[in-house]
Amino acid sequence: MPIKKNNPVMMSKVSNTGTQVSSAIDASQIFSGSIQAEFTDSSAAGTLVLQASNDPIEELPKGEAPQNWSDIADASATVSSGALTLISVPVLNYRWLRCKWTRSGGGGTFDVNGFFQAN
Repeated sequence: MPIKKNNPVMMSKVSNTGTQVSSAIDASQIFSGSIQAEFTDSSAAGTLVLQASNDPIEELPKGEAPQNWSDIADASATVSSGALTLISVPVLNYRWLRCKWTRSGGGGTFDVNGFFQAN
């Protein structure tokens, strides 16, 4: 069975203010992956976390989304000086994924790109 590769843009040109979360990604077939954040401001600072939910929602109809999110162990990074940041998770076995950014300084905007391998 060939491995499928998925390269979603999880956040695009998001303002570096407060706490920001991406939309949920259906992770039912994903077995590994990574996310990478790029910042336009060299003083951007905060924490990037990959989160998971096992809420029993089969699809994401309009207005419905997983409600119970947990940080994935060892899937976070502290950002300082707007540094390019990569989080790799070799084993993923969750129903839904999203990323969360919590700002502690700086400004500008940022992007978060994912790369996931699936069955």
